[in-house]
Amino acid sequence: MTVTATLGIDPGSIRAGYAVAHRNAGTMEAPDLIAAGLVTAPAARPITERVRSIADDLLKIAYDLDRLDEIVIELPSKHAPHRGQSRSGQALYGYGVGYLHAALAREGSWPITTTNPAEWTAGVVKRIRQASIAALYDENGYNASDDRGADAADALGLILWHHHNQLAASL
Repeated sequence: MTVTATLGIDPGSIRAGYAVAHRNAGTMEAPDLIAAGLVTAPAARPITERVRSIADDLLKIAYDLDRLDEIVIELPSKHAPHRGQSRSGQALYGYGVGYLHAALAREGSWPITTTNPAEWTAGVVKRIRQASIAALYDENGYNASDDRGADAADALGLILWHHHNQLAASL
């Protein structure tokens, strides 16, 4: 059985959620959670400093792993900003995502898969996605109370979505 190590990233311009999971290719088993957490940058700093700091921290996580086979990143939504986010906030988010994607592509040789929220969330609101992830992984290193904004939960959700798509494609 082939085990694949995947880094899922829910990026942002102030914080990014990440998850690392090992999954058995070709099986319906849920991936094993290795790590999950948040990378943050002070909101008062200029956008260029924030996204550079977040990208640097995520690159360090990627390089510190014993093994990394692929990365899955959420892209900005193609739709209007979500509730509580302005158009300028959405643009800053897009800038952060673009910078992160470029840094990962430049620094590593990992295959990168991207998706937009509409493809993988199926319209399920963030707090319900977080509760579902917590139910699956609360004993394996995911702590919902430490995941302000549910960004780490979304990073793990991206890995689950990616695993499902790869399995479906192989059938």
